[in-house]
Parts: sequence; C-alpha cells; structure tokens
Amino acid sequence: MAQKQKSGNPSNDIRSKLARALSTRLDFVGAYSFSKTYTDTPNPSLKIDGLGTVGVPLSTRDAKAIKAKVKLPPAKKGAKKIVRSTWEIDAKLIEFPNAEWAAFMQKRVEDACQELGVKYSASSPRCEPHKLILSEPGAPFIPHLDDEDEDGVFAAIMVVFPSEYTGGESHLSYGGVDVTYDCSQIGSLNTTVIAWYTDAEHEVKPIESGSRLALSYKLIHNTDSLLPALSSNADFVKEIKEALLSWKKMSGAQAPKKVLYLLGQDIDDDEDDDEDEDDDEDEDEDEDEDEDKKPSAPKKPNPKVSLIRQIGEEIGFSLGTATVVCCLSGFSTNHYKKGRNRYAQHMNFMNGHNDVEFAEVEEREMEVKDFVDLDGKSISKSLEIDEDIAMVPTNLSRVVESGYHTKQEFHGDFLKRWYRGSVLVIWPNKNTGARPSVSEERPTKKRKVSH
Repeated sequence: MAQKQKSGNPSNDIRSKLARALSTRLDFVGAYSFSKTYTDTPNPSLKIDGLGTVGVPLSTRDAKAIKAKVKLPPAKKGAKKIVRSTWEIDAKLIEFPNAEWAAFMQKRVEDACQELGVKYSASSPRCEPHKLILSEPGAPFIPHLDDEDEDGVFAAIMVVFPSEYTGGESHLSYGGVDVTYDCSQIGSLNTTVIAWYTDAEHEVKPIESGSRLALSYKLIHNTDSLLPALSSNADFVKEIKEALLSWKKMSGAQAPKKVLYLLGQDIDDDEDDDEDEDDDEDEDEDEDEDEDKKPSAPKKPNPKVSLIRQIGEEIGFSLGTATVVCCLSGFSTNHYKKGRNRYAQHMNFMNGHNDVEFAEVEEREMEVKDFVDLDGKSISKSLEIDEDIAMVPTNLSRVVESGYHTKQEFHGDFLKRWYRGSVLVIWPNKNTGARPSVSEERPTKKRKVSH
C-alpha cells in the first residue's frame, strides 16, 4: 500500500502546489519579454543627419544638440502648453558607420528570438531601426500596445545606451504577468537590450534626472511560415502565482527556506529533447575528466523558468540553479565472482565497459553545489541541505540515481559511482535584495541519504 503524505505540513503544501503548477503544460513556449545587459558593446558611432556624430555614453552637450535638432510642431491656438520631455528622430536620419554594430545587433536578435520562443530559422526576422528617443524628466509614456501598420511586425527591440540618469523604467504587462526593467542601475558604460512582443502593453516611467538615450527597432517576420504569435499561458501563470503567494503568506518557521525542483522532462521544452541528449553526453565526458566544473547558467533559456522568473520578480521571489551530486558506494557484483570471470569483469570495467553493478549499496550521499543565479553569477559554491529545504520530487536523490552515472571508481570489490542532476532553486526575498550573498549560504557537508 502506498504511503500517504502527511497532511497539515505547510512545506508539503507548497511543495505539492509547485509540483502541480510546474507540471502544467504551456500553451506557448517562450517569454513575452526579454532583457539583458551587455558589457562588450561596440560603439555604434551614431551619426545623425544634419548634426554629426553623437557620442556614447551620452554627454550633456550631445543631449542638448539632439533637442535642438528636433523640430517641435507648432502649438495650436488656445492649447495648453506642454513641457516637452521626449524627443524622437526618425531612423531614416540615422547612420551607424561602425560595421561591428550591425553584427552586434544580429546577435541580439538571435538572443531575443531564443527567449521569445521564436524559431529563428523559420522566421528569419529582419531587424529595422525605427526611432532614436531622447527622454528627460517629465511626463511618462502612456501605456500602449506597440501595434505597427507594417505587415509582419511581431516584436519590438529597444537598445538603451549608457548614460547618467534615474527613473525611466520599462514596464511591460501581458496575460496577468507584469515585469519592470530598470536600466538606470546598470552603470554608465553598459548597454541594455529589451525585447517584447507587440501584443504586450508597454509603458516607460518618467525620467527623474539626467537624460536617457534609446534606439527602437522593429522585428519583422521575413518568411512565408506562420507569423510568431503570443499566448498567455493563463493556466500555468495562475497556478504558479497561487503557489508563490501562498508561500509568501506563510509565517517564518512554517515556510520552506528554499524549494529545489529537479529539472526534467515535465519542465523542459519537448522540442529540444534530442539536442539536450547530445549535450548530456558531452557533459558526461567532461565530468569524467573534471568533477568540479565552474558554475554556469543553462545554455538554453527554459520557457517555464523564464515565466516563473518574471512572476517571481513581481511577487518577491528569486530563482537560481544548482547541481545535485549523488554518490553511491558499496560492494560490486565482482564481490561474488571468482577466478577468471572476476578478473575479466574487472578488466572490462577498466576498459570502459559498464557491466559491473552494485551487489549491495552500503552508503548514499547527496550534496548540492555550484549555486548560481539565472544569469550565471555565483551565489555560493554549495547549498546547505536541511529540513528547511523542500524538494520536488520528495525522492529527488533516487530520481537522480536512476539516470546514467557520470563518474565511477572501482577498487577491488568496492564500487563507487556519482550521478548528477540540475535543479531549479526558488526562494522568497527576505528584503529588497534580489539574491542572497555568498556569506548567507553556509558551507555544506555531504548529506547521507537513507536507504
């Protein structure tokens, strides 16, 4: 008879809600918006017709020159005077003499398509400059949909150039998910690229100080295949929101400190299965050579993880990934073999053949290591495993052990094998900080797992 789960345990309730939510199938594989900051951006050598070259980062002198270049429409008689806070220049009046800029934007289009769930090879999107926009303190952009008259436009890209300013956050909303991108916090030498489907509502908050220079692009579908379309994934969003809000309402000791969710078939994109299998084989070979690899973010954006990230940021949760390492040790089948068979089995093992198995597992250990945020920045080399950590599934270590081992050692009759898996780590923000520092995570010891 199957063992019933204990009732009344808040951690179990959150674990169950998240497990149910994450198993909900997506209607749309992709996020509706994307943002990333780049530190290696080439200087576009931005040149405006009739004005000349505008430097980046934007200077006060060049900001004044842009404002002087833009001709304001004459005020209607009797109309209320409006303080101008935004100046726009049509892309037809802009040039980018630096050839490296076109190559940079091509890669950014590929990044955006990957996050937005657009098959780049099928759509072959064309990225066209639209407007250069200078914003200063004043009225915000009214929330709007970026509908375009031109056929094939399905998304917008905004390149925010480095400059000194505060405010001007980009707020996007679609399908019950709100996200805000604050580019003023990235420093005066970095460039941020924001992309979103034109079906999403877009608003830019008022600039509080300084000047913000941005260049907008139109992403245009360029083949006879179906136009990339956006779906709300309403069921998934509803389930995730309910689970996280329930978790947030819990009082201190009752709430799990973190939830570890084993990344597997139910959360991965089915279309990437074949490629993922190839990646796994490559990873296995690398891990045999070096078990302690440097932490890194997932190579491919996970559509569900991207959605959870946006929902979590809205509610007050952070996400990361980590590696689970399970180690099994005990007597091998060689322990019960004698003579030539035993020797032959040992030689097969040494030559890479895996026909040696456990006759008896003496000890199981599990550790969680290489804890990073979703941008690949290290949070901690290891993650403490204790009663405050909820795992999905509850037998997470056994599921990892059911896969193929990534490393093994064979000493006489004694066999030792290591298994690896990736987990999504979810935790509530204690305060306004986005993620814990390394000092907040205690060094972990390998935890023995019961048989």
